[in-house]
Amino acid sequence: MLKIYIAKIPTKIIKRKIPTSLLNEINQYMHPQARLQKNASYLLLNIVLNTHHIWNKDISVNEYGKPSLIGNQIYFNLSHSGEYIVCAVANNPIGVDIEFTNSHIKSISSAFLTKNEVQTYISLSNQKLTQIWAIKEAIVKLLGVGLSKKLSTISLASLKINNKRLYTFKKTFRAYHHLQFALASYVQLPKKINLIKVKL
Repeated sequence: MLKIYIAKIPTKIIKRKIPTSLLNEINQYMHPQARLQKNASYLLLNIVLNTHHIWNKDISVNEYGKPSLIGNQIYFNLSHSGEYIVCAVANNPIGVDIEFTNSHIKSISSAFLTKNEVQTYISLSNQKLTQIWAIKEAIVKLLGVGLSKKLSTISLASLKINNKRLYTFKKTFRAYHHLQFALASYVQLPKKINLIKVKL
């Protein structure tokens, strides 16, 4: 099972109930927009878990900030960019990332490309480079290691980390202002993925 849900972030702070285990994490974001994005992300997660009849929503957060459900055999991952948030749910660990095409991405290519990749990919369009960024972000989120794993140490030529094979998926969703979307998993991913729209 793999489902991807997308929602538009509302323009004002959401004051609906979210899992209490996440309140401390949300409250540490001082910037109102960051807090809004985090609040909206967990509201979407709450809706998604209800959809899948998961009523026990005890969530733990690892030392790198990756949340996971306690005692449920379902995995989720969240990402936001601009006005959109996505929630991926699956039977296996999953990493998801969304990005809008970055017009300045070539100037920061050394932050996410290996030395060999810089030679190979630097001539690509901003859209393609943003896709590569999103894939690597999804991989890091799958691993659950946060910023401790530099994107520039991940080579897309060899998708194997800690002796585990990784599978990735990428797509541009034109209906969402050319949103760049990426998934990473330890199991093979489908060739076609659709977004399920949710209203917050």
